[in-house]
Order: sequence, then structure tokens, then C-alpha cells
Amino acid sequence: MEILREDLEKLIEQLPNDDKEKLRNNLRELMSVYPFNEYEYIISNLFGSDRITLGDYLKIREEYLIRNEYLHIFEKYGSPTSFGITWAQSHVHAIVPEMKKPTKKEHSDFD
Repeated sequence: MEILREDLEKLIEQLPNDDKEKLRNNLRELMSVYPFNEYEYIISNLFGSDRITLGDYLKIREEYLIRNEYLHIFEKYGSPTSFGITWAQSHVHAIVPEMKKPTKKEHSDFD
């Protein structure tokens, strides 16, 4: 995420001073709500200011996806708890089938 932020910051620096300040002020006030977050806001402003093209955006996106190769797995399951229960437990069980999930019936102190 840091590299993406740095790349976008370089592009923001290319904006005229008034546009740059307006964008930064709006970002300070912006309430990020998925999928409308600060990165989407910055990128849409850069499109609107003709600072990036669709090709530029696709390159930024591809580089981000390469750096975050497994992010889609985490996003698929939502919360860290959901990820751990749904994906990780089934993955561990696939690797070590004899490993069983603990239960209160087998282990009365299990919480």
C-alpha cells in the first residue's frame, strides 16, 4: 500500500497548485467507505485532471496486484475471523486430514 501511496503522491504533485490543494483538502474531509475510498477518489481526480490515462491506471493496478499476489484470498472471505475459519482451517485440513477441529465434546475445556 505504501508503494501505491507514493506513486499516487507523485502524480498529485504534477497537478496545478490549486487543484493539488483542493484534492488534499477534500481527502482530509473524505469519509472512506468501501468501495469508495481515498485511493478511488485520488485516481478519479487524476483521470478528471488528465494526469493519467486508462493505460496508466491499468499499469498502476497491475503493479499493485503483482505486489499483493494473495490479497484476493483475504478479500474473498471478508473479515480476518472469516478468513481464518473458512479458508485457513479448510486449507490446513486439506494438507493434514488427520488434524481435527477441537470440540467441547472431546475437550471440555475448549473455548
